[in-house]
Amino acid sequence: MDILLIIHLLSVVLWIGGVGFATMVVFPAIQRIENPIAKVQVFLGVEQRFSKLAKIYVIIAGITGLMLFFRRGGLETFVGIYHLMLAFKVIVWLTFFILLFGAEKHLMKILVSQQTAPEKAFRRLSIFHWFMLILSGVAIAFGVTL
Repeated sequence: MDILLIIHLLSVVLWIGGVGFATMVVFPAIQRIENPIAKVQVFLGVEQRFSKLAKIYVIIAGITGLMLFFRRGGLETFVGIYHLMLAFKVIVWLTFFILLFGAEKHLMKILVSQQTAPEKAFRRLSIFHWFMLILSGVAIAFGVTL
């Protein structure tokens, strides 16, 4: 296995592993906190820290993924179902990239407003995280196949 692929895989593992950790561990732990203000503070603290790391991982995954793509022959080597799997992986990566580099604040305004009850807001955020985690899992499965 070459170093480029190792770096790519490590960045994806850290990035999607962090999404999985937030979805399956952090959100349920936050739900157990009774004080709504404490819930928001814990969430914002975790989200802010992970967002910084996720940006780095997403950039590294994108650059190494693009390099691997061209090294393997670009679109010429991907035909049929492989085109669809590759497109899906790119769409998932692009979704995270757009969220992390600008759209996250807009999405937060949609999912969580001042009038939204904290329980409802965390439920919406949890559902969104589960959705993104499932999409990421499918993209990883496609990556293993490619």
